[in-house]
Amino acid sequence: MNKPSIESITDDWILNKLESSDDIFWKLNYSKWEALNLIKKQIWQYQMWFELHQPTIMASEVMMWHPDVPYAGTADLILKIHNKQQNQDIIMLADLKTGTEQEKHFEQCMAYAILFEKIYKKKISALGVLYCNGKHRGELKPGKLKTKIVRNKSGALTDTANFLINRVECIYKAWKSNQKYEQPTRKLVLPKKFELNINKKEEE
Repeated sequence: MNKPSIESITDDWILNKLESSDDIFWKLNYSKWEALNLIKKQIWQYQMWFELHQPTIMASEVMMWHPDVPYAGTADLILKIHNKQQNQDIIMLADLKTGTEQEKHFEQCMAYAILFEKIYKKKISALGVLYCNGKHRGELKPGKLKTKIVRNKSGALTDTANFLINRVECIYKAWKSNQKYEQPTRKLVLPKKFELNINKKEEE
């Protein structure tokens, strides 16, 4: 797993990430300074949530693939937190979102949890989605963490987990039925620079 690194985030760092990103969504919806301010609010919300709850970050940006699972994915955070109801420390797989709250986000987390358990042989006891949208009016509030318990104190899957696992299987089957190829095609990498050798014909 990739352990999180300590890094200072500055305005220049954010702007550089924006300009070098292939995703142009922000350019279609915000000016550069509007995007910068929104991102700073989202980061601040995450920082406020982290300082309030002090979770142990075991890993971040965990890219996962397993031959027994027909998909791959990257989990944002693997956390160790204390579950007051179970009175024990548990492992939570969490995803960061900057949009609106949606139940389908837990389906994504469950899909990643299935991969995680296959690869690392550790049980994920809870799923979390941390919403930091930066769009509060007035005083900014900490990010909002929504959670679902997917294993009980003894480690058995809960009804919530079984429901989400079934949803993941249905979504994959629906996706697969619309695919022309068994294997995904690699994204075409385009050159960043083109040069025409106008003297080539003369040299020949």
